[in-house]
Amino acid sequence: MTLFNPTKLLNLFQKPKRQESTVAGEVDSKVGQTAEQDGIFEYNNSHFSFPYFKNIKTYQWQDIKTIHASREDEIGLRILFADRVLFLVSESTPGWLKFIRLLKENIPAIPEMWVVELSRQSLTTNIKVIYDKENREDQLAIKDTFGT
Repeated sequence: MTLFNPTKLLNLFQKPKRQESTVAGEVDSKVGQTAEQDGIFEYNNSHFSFPYFKNIKTYQWQDIKTIHASREDEIGLRILFADRVLFLVSESTPGWLKFIRLLKENIPAIPEMWVVELSRQSLTTNIKVIYDKENREDQLAIKDTFGT
């Protein structure tokens, strides 16, 4: 995991472990996760937590400012919080399936089919804004997050 402050960056990307699904729809064939596994996360009604070195980081769902989705080797999210921490999570992060389900439940403004739409695109490093609390144009939200 990495932390910097373009704030600050928490990186939970990992190389995917390829496994075959034994029951269609119950196990993510890329990483062998079920949709109900917490993985590295712990959840409460209003927040989620994960280990960070010897500490536990906790963030409120409502503190999410912007979410960018991208697809390179795998689908990943860059989540910017109000305190300017930038959190990276990908398909190979343990608990990914449950995390994205709870993310959508807690932030209904996220498009329903964003994962499917991103999966259909050719491999690209393009960044798509799937949520911005201030409803800014994509380029403004990206500039705010990355300073470009």
